[in-house]
Amino acid sequence: MNRRNRTLIVLAVAVLLASLASFGVYRAIQQIPVREVQIATNFAVVAKELPGCVPPKQTFRFQRSIIRAAIAEALYRLSTERPTKAERG
Repeated sequence: MNRRNRTLIVLAVAVLLASLASFGVYRAIQQIPVREVQIATNFAVVAKELPGCVPPKQTFRFQRSIIRAAIAEALYRLSTERPTKAERG
């Protein structure tokens, strides 16, 4: 048996075993029971203090996209902020 044939046989066996392993994992995942989870549809933000703007303990309702954008903006600001002298040590 020459080197070329041996390489092709090893490659074919490797592909076959990988296919069988992938199929086995696919079958195992298919047999996991389905779990239903409730997803929040309404979000509320309670303002603790906004003097002069709104009555105390006013509840605001926002769309999910607005909440996500606000969180993303806050995380971006935190990641780009320069540390203060106290934080640097």
